[in-house]
Amino acid sequence: MPQLLSTRAVMSMIATFTVMSLGISVPLVCADGGDTSLMHACVKANGTVRITSANASCDAHETAVHWRITGPQGPQVLRDHKV
Repeated sequence: MPQLLSTRAVMSMIATFTVMSLGISVPLVCADGGDTSLMHACVKANGTVRITSANASCDAHETAVHWRITGPQGPQVLRDHKV
């Protein structure tokens, strides 16, 4: 007669599978999907920033961030205007 696995063994296997699945999918995250109009970087928890290309992948322990290369236009300044 086959022996059934204990609840603890089943839960351990589920947890192991979940962790392994996350470990495989996290490194496949791109820095922002190839948008070349943005600057791309990967940031570690300690604040270290690594500038990357648009299609680069961040490591499992990094967070992908991006920002625009050019910001919004600032206010217009009147020059040589006497009050």
